[in-house]
Amino acid sequence: MPTQHVWTREIVVELDMAYLGQTHTVAVPISAVVAGGQVVPPTRQQIAEAFDAAYLATYGRLLNNGVRRVINMRTAVIGRRPKFDLATLAPESGTLEAALKGQRQVHFATQWYDTAIYDRLAPLAGLLSKAPPFWNKPTRPFLSIPDWWRVWMTTATPLSNAKED
Repeated sequence: MPTQHVWTREIVVELDMAYLGQTHTVAVPISAVVAGGQVVPPTRQQIAEAFDAAYLATYGRLLNNGVRRVINMRTAVIGRRPKFDLATLAPESGTLEAALKGQRQVHFATQWYDTAIYDRLAPLAGLLSKAPPFWNKPTRPFLSIPDWWRVWMTTATPLSNAKED
């Protein structure tokens, strides 16, 4: 991983530990210290204290004179990078006219409405359509109720609706 693009790096170390004779384990976080490019191992005392804290938090008590054992160790190195704005990858917005695929009659309550059918996958970020549009999606159609809902397209939520105020 190129370090020039990573702002911070976090090293996470956890030990799965249990008392001798127990089959259930607790995850014990261990602070990882890196000095001079080398990991400084924790002492037995630090591991024992970390286990006691994790066991006490999980079970509410410690076993007197219990023999602690390490079952497993997990290490992860997490690189944190600057936030990336996914909107820069979004296609340029089209028009409602270009997304229009046809019309159909739809019955609501007591009357029929001419309802526009739009391509749901057409890039229409930022456009607002008053109902009743019918959005044709590959997975399922989406119909907005006339005179009651508005439908808009954004880059974060490709299709949203809300009651018209």
